[in-house]
Amino acid sequence: ATQSSFILSSLQNGFGAAGAAAATSVSEIISSCIYVKLLIRRKLVKLSRLLKPPSLKALIPLIQGGLAILLRQATLNVAFVCAARRAQSLDPSGVSAAAYGITMQIYSLGVVAHLGIQATAASMVSSARAMGGDNAGREVAD
Repeated sequence: ATQSSFILSSLQNGFGAAGAAAATSVSEIISSCIYVKLLIRRKLVKLSRLLKPPSLKALIPLIQGGLAILLRQATLNVAFVCAARRAQSLDPSGVSAAAYGITMQIYSLGVVAHLGIQATAASMVSSARAMGGDNAGREVAD
């Protein structure tokens, strides 16, 4: 609700896309501050630990998992762009490209959910490996 009011206000005052981007940034900062405040109030996080960077040893498994996810997503993006380019070159009228676009939107509904589950699982395994070693990662993966 906060983001919507910021964006509407910026668009009505003539700031355009730049105002909408700034409004989105402000609303995200406000949301994150509220979220951190709630985490601290419920004693789920300590401010001193929040500001202390983790050790490199703890970060290595997370970086490895993150790079694997990044490589996978980059590969999918290249494949989708190549397929879209090919579909757009099929006919000059653009009918095939439009049909391909509609098909991809329907397909994307399932893919987004599937990729979200995969990325979450990969993140959970990496996190478990960072906290408990390879055996803990395998246990989470199973």
